[in-house]
Amino acid sequence: MNELAIGLSYGAATLLVMFTGMPIAFALGTVAVTFMYFFMPASSLDMVTQNVYEEMASITLLSIPLFILKGAAIGRSPAGRDLYSALHVWMSKVPGGLGIANVFACALFAAMAGSSPATCSAIGSAGIPEMRKRGYSPGFAAGLVTCGVLILAGTGSFVHGRTGAGESRHFGGLGPLLGDEGGGHDIG
Repeated sequence: MNELAIGLSYGAATLLVMFTGMPIAFALGTVAVTFMYFFMPASSLDMVTQNVYEEMASITLLSIPLFILKGAAIGRSPAGRDLYSALHVWMSKVPGGLGIANVFACALFAAMAGSSPATCSAIGSAGIPEMRKRGYSPGFAAGLVTCGVLILAGTGSFVHGRTGAGESRHFGGLGPLLGDEGGGHDIG
């Protein structure tokens, strides 16, 4: 078989396996390993097992479940409301201080919790009603919560940094502004 035929059959097999209802990650993995077995040297399968073991043994990836556990604990505590209240008091003299406090509180809480849903529920439950009382439109209030959550991605930053794409020049294109002159930095 030529490369085009292998590629087309790989795509068709992947779609067929995904249409059976198998989760995407397992479908891609199953089809890839199957095609590697039939169309590549036997040493390629050894490389797959070695790479899987090396990635699973990574100390960086160990932090992700603990980060999520911490985020769930913080999300159920009154820490979000307390953080939001403190920032609201500090920013009350600044024009638009309530919105700024909301964005900063979301960014700080996202950095602490590592979970966007936990951040939205903790800060949004305190911030959105407060902004509504002061005349902010519902959409703008929700947008400020979303903006604050998007500043720090939390757990996604670990995964992004652990993979080869974690170089700062790739992170939103802000690498040169952050002092990276093209080399990039990998946290893994």
